[in-house]
Amino acid sequence: MSKAARVVIAFTLVLAILGGSLTALGCGEGEKAALEMPTFELYQFQRGATSDFDEATINSAANAEANVKYGTAKAIYQSVWAANQEGVANQLFPPPYWKGDGVTTKYASLASGDQTTVDATIFATKLSQAEQDIVANAVNGMFATYDEELAAAKALEQNTAYGILYMTDNTGGMSTAWKTDAAAWMTALNAYASANYGGKTFAALTWAERQTVMAAVFNKGAGTINPEYAFWRAMVKNSFKYGVASSMNPTVRDGIALSQFGKAYTALDCVQGPTVDAMVWYSLSTDNQAVVEGAVAGMLMSQATLDGVFAAKGMTSAQAGFDAEVTNGTNMELAFYKWLAYESFRNGTVSSYYPTQLTEKVTAMYPGKTYATLTKCEQMAVAGALWASLGAAEQGFGGSVVAGLWGLVQAETTDAVAIDQTTLVRGPTGLQAATGTETAVQNWKKDVEGGLAVTTAYYRWLAKESLLALRGLGTLIRLSQAEFLFKVTNPNKYAISIDSAQFYFYVNSTALSAEGTRVDTAKVAMNDKIWVPAETELLVKVVAPVKVMDMVTWAVMGGQQAAAAQKLAGDVWAQYQAGTQTWIITIDAYVSDDEGENTVTASFSL
Repeated sequence: MSKAARVVIAFTLVLAILGGSLTALGCGEGEKAALEMPTFELYQFQRGATSDFDEATINSAANAEANVKYGTAKAIYQSVWAANQEGVANQLFPPPYWKGDGVTTKYASLASGDQTTVDATIFATKLSQAEQDIVANAVNGMFATYDEELAAAKALEQNTAYGILYMTDNTGGMSTAWKTDAAAWMTALNAYASANYGGKTFAALTWAERQTVMAAVFNKGAGTINPEYAFWRAMVKNSFKYGVASSMNPTVRDGIALSQFGKAYTALDCVQGPTVDAMVWYSLSTDNQAVVEGAVAGMLMSQATLDGVFAAKGMTSAQAGFDAEVTNGTNMELAFYKWLAYESFRNGTVSSYYPTQLTEKVTAMYPGKTYATLTKCEQMAVAGALWASLGAAEQGFGGSVVAGLWGLVQAETTDAVAIDQTTLVRGPTGLQAATGTETAVQNWKKDVEGGLAVTTAYYRWLAKESLLALRGLGTLIRLSQAEFLFKVTNPNKYAISIDSAQFYFYVNSTALSAEGTRVDTAKVAMNDKIWVPAETELLVKVVAPVKVMDMVTWAVMGGQQAAAAQKLAGDVWAQYQAGTQTWIITIDAYVSDDEGENTVTASFSL
């Protein structure tokens, strides 16, 4: 066992009995001897890990993966964070925290690194494994779209939109209609690109140019229909027409309802009703079908009439969405079909992101059942109730999920685009928008072409650009922890108390002159009492932060110009890193005897 360890252990044992067994030597034999100051001696110095602002440090620090993951998790499960973040913050960082009111710890007052720690804890302990997997899949979704953008166009039968429609209507009618529209769309895009961009194909354009071409070709529905509105139209166009046919032929409708389901049409559920509507349509003669077609065409020309359709179905928010799009100039027919289908599709899609809440809704609404055993109509009712229960932030995320689907669909219809013209880096939430610089995109591209994984490079440059912007302040960001052991010797024949002590650490620098300049390197105050037994040596540990920023500040306050102060600080930091510094230490101590009667203040220079 080392001498230092033996002294520390001995001191610990002494502390346990100080209260009753320490009596100043000399008591009862005359007056207590005058208080003598203890001596301080630097016993040992250890340099802690240093943080230098070199390229390796930047690359290590520049990893935004955690922020993306937890940011996505908070967007999906905002209510989970709202319910837990303050409690977890107080658990992990009990008050008083260095910021805030000192009574409770506020998440908003935490340093960014501490907020990440709280987020990580909530993610690991408050989300189920299924929810954690959902977050991971959501994050990976943007990279999936990137992969599709770099790949050649898929056959339209393999497109995500085609697959959804085919599963919705396995007769193939919906998906076939969408395929026809999508093929015409790509033809129109390539024709417009060739005519307006020097013969280029649509895929050869920049990201911004492709957005311009898509907007021009679609022209709010006055041009060639795009894959999104083709999807909505294919999904509900026929069912709406069948519904009109049913309403125009109530006798036929009621007879089919009774013969097929043994009940009145008004008693049919959300699956039975459309089934009867379709049967009515196909029972009509060609001439009667033409009459229905004409009625539908007339309805699609009147905003008031279509508002009435939404009102009759109780779809008030869908009606508001429809009216807003029409006011914005979107083709009325396409806007109508979209909002007739949108909310039901959105609710069903978003419900898959909330397995815990979905189970709770099923239990509350249909006791004894699971989601898998519900009828189609019951599943729609649960999905609608779940959507209504979500907070604004969660609903915002849900809307973005549906909006993001069309980016994937478009990528699957388009041939490979340039690596630096993908949505991942050029989109509204891509790398360029997030960093505000073009250099981040080009450096990301260089890393990827050099063999670095796309995700690794993305997370690096999402954060690295802002760190590089601080490179000019690199010297200010260097820091370390220095650990000093001082041997304190009490020459008195009674215990003494070091009531407080100020430690000042200096290092000489020859950066400005051969004579050298003493540079304030670290300072620390110790206000806890330290008892030193009679005629005993004791080891006292002092941990002092060494920060280049502090060195520069103190030098400027001492009269140095900023440039000179940075030179001094840089030189001292170089000595510190190399371990060649020679410490100059001053200690101002306030000492009292064991009874607190006699006190002495003195300075020591080591």
